[in-house]
Parts: sequence; C-alpha cells; structure tokens
Amino acid sequence: MWKIKIDDKMLEKDNKKNGKYTIGNIDDCDIYVQKIKTKFIFTVLLDAGYIYFYNNSLNIFYKEFSSTYEKINISILWEGSTCFPDPPSEQKCVDFYFCKKMRVILSEIQKEYIQKIDVTRYSEFSKANEDIIIKLALSHLVNSHDTLNSYDTRDNRRDLYNKIWCILSFINHYNILTLPIFDNSVSEIMVISKDKIFLERHGLLELCQLKFFSSDDLLNIIQKMCAEAGRRIDEAYPFCDARLKNGSRVHAIIPPLAIDGPCLTIRKFLNQKHTLYDLQKNNSLPLELVYVLKSIVK
Repeated sequence: MWKIKIDDKMLEKDNKKNGKYTIGNIDDCDIYVQKIKTKFIFTVLLDAGYIYFYNNSLNIFYKEFSSTYEKINISILWEGSTCFPDPPSEQKCVDFYFCKKMRVILSEIQKEYIQKIDVTRYSEFSKANEDIIIKLALSHLVNSHDTLNSYDTRDNRRDLYNKIWCILSFINHYNILTLPIFDNSVSEIMVISKDKIFLERHGLLELCQLKFFSSDDLLNIIQKMCAEAGRRIDEAYPFCDARLKNGSRVHAIIPPLAIDGPCLTIRKFLNQKHTLYDLQKNNSLPLELVYVLKSIVK
C-alpha cells in the first residue's frame, strides 16, 4: 500500500480539476505535476514497490522517497512487504549468472552488503536484509544502464526486476536453485553436476536449462545449506543429510567421494495432496485400477 503526501502551496485547488495535478490519470503514470508558468514538470511512476521519478532525467528509488521540487514537497512511502512480479524464466536466470558484467556487479554488491550487516547473521533471510540487497542492486544496475530512460516501458522494467530477483536469490538464497526450490510444481531437484540439473514435476523427471557457472558455485551452495542445518561437509566429511527451513530433505556428496564433482538432491514436500484423479491424470495409475480402488473403499 502506497502512502503519498504532496504539499504544494503554489498549486490551487481548481488546478487539480483542470489536470495540472493528477493521480492515476496519465498513461502508465501514478502522479503527474505541472506548473505552466515555470514550465516545471515531474512525473512519478509507482510500480511493484519501486518509485520512478522523472524530472528531466530519471531516478529510481525503492519503497521510500522524499524531496522538494519548486516548492512542492512530495513524500512517498510503501507500507507493505517486499513485492516481486513472477520470477524470471530458467533461461533468463542462466543468461544473467553467466554474463561477465552481471557477475562483476554481483561481486561488488556482495562486498557492500557484507559491510552493511552483521556477518554472524549473514545467512538469515530477514526482510531488512532483502531491502538492503534490493537498494544496492538498484544503485548498481541503474548506474550501469546506458539508456536509463528506457525503464519507462513495461518490458524494460520487467527486465530490471528479473535482474534484481537474480541478485537477491544469489546473495540471500540458493543461487540458481532458488527458482526450482520456490516453484511449487517441482517435487525433487537432482543436481548431477554443475551443468546437469534434473527437476521432477508431476512424477516425471526432466533435464532443465538451469546450470551453475562453476563447480565452486555449486559447492558453496551445498556448504551453505548444510551450515544452515548445523551440519558439516568438507573433504574429511564428504557427504551430508540435512533439511532446509521449508522442510525439504537435502542429500549432498562432494569430492573426494564424488569423482565428477559435487552432487546434490533436494526432496521437497508439497502442500498439495494427490487424489486418485491426480494419479490417473499423471499416468501413475491406470483408469481401471482407479475404479477398483474406489469400489474397495465404498
């Protein structure tokens, strides 16, 4: 929920009726203020917790903004939890993580993030930590963007949100595996190697497009998962069984026990219960056996 306050003594009340001061009446814009005498115009677009402020040039803020322009005091505050559009596709995640420019930005954000938080609580998924990462990501991405004003289109804003989602998942979650872990349609994740990941959906295994940049990235995620469960995994103890915070079972093997590199299996427990109809639809039970089981129960 947005909380907006605009205090402008220079604007008369009837100007609001004439469209000099409008909220939500401009195409793809939430706030539009114009003063004809001084030819001063600024627009504000509010989208998914982000504030796009146009005044000759574009500035982007997250959740809060307050400033004064031409005796117009404007204050905008988002009162709510972090809101994200749907996560990016598998291919877009891979493209992001394998982009050299994005990996440099990731490294810089991670260093700044560690300086801003309590390192002993680095692995905690707090909303405050998420806000810090998003603001750092926004700063780096905006500064690195050649055509900043292109964010006035929905597709380019969507691209920005995809990048921020990837940065947040890399630093505060489980790297490339964040996507299937939070996908309710996935029941099992099997990481055979850094570039071979299978997902189980509706009882069927399929090779997905996701892959790690290196075996070290995969090993770091395995160590992170084990550490969160209070377990240890290293060359002396090269295998581990653990649980994620959402209850998913984790089984990991690393070298020297795993010859071809680290391996990881995550078994998720879905909230949805399967009915006989679901089993028949997924070809787990033939229709004839469904009728037999129904008759036995009755």
